[in-house]
Amino acid sequence: MERVHNEPNAPSMIGLGLFYELTVRIPSGKSPAEVLTASGERIMAEQGARLGLGDLILTRGDWIELRAPSGETYRLSPGSEFTLKPVPIRGEVGISPVYYGGVMPILANGKYRTSCWIKMVSSALIEAVDGETDAYYALTEPVHVYEFDESGRYFEIVTVNVGEKVLLSHRSTGPVRERYTVLSRQRIGEDEARRIFEEYLSPVRWAR
Repeated sequence: MERVHNEPNAPSMIGLGLFYELTVRIPSGKSPAEVLTASGERIMAEQGARLGLGDLILTRGDWIELRAPSGETYRLSPGSEFTLKPVPIRGEVGISPVYYGGVMPILANGKYRTSCWIKMVSSALIEAVDGETDAYYALTEPVHVYEFDESGRYFEIVTVNVGEKVLLSHRSTGPVRERYTVLSRQRIGEDEARRIFEEYLSPVRWAR
């Protein structure tokens, strides 16, 4: 398995001859999920579909679970997207999951499209608050959020401790190390913990 860079827990290069399978689709009765293929086709996202390099899934109104043969899993809320694409780091190009919206990585890592990377976690949650703010939830272990500067040097933006929610803002311009600001850090409340379980973790809801 190729590596993008030499930092610990680097994004896995799943996708080099591998794929993600759509293992669960929970329809909402609204606009159904669809896949924009690397070849330019637009197809319905059906359970059992396989996503390879360059394919993009748009969840639209559905909840979606994607799973790699390695066990790497992502659960996506309505209005989210996920793709497998080349990512340049330190003059090299590797393949990594890139996602946006409401995404729960399980035994997974990858890049959140509008901001930064997370190291491998057993489970975490990232949700878009608005176009410049993302919420990071640490559920079972600390979540390490990091990025690379213009010279390709790794730097950690924030560590979200277990049971915490961090709001992180980002700008698309300026020096990379100055683009990120931690807006708040707070404990996850009971109502929010219940919502996360019901939406992303309930074994009844996500039964295959």
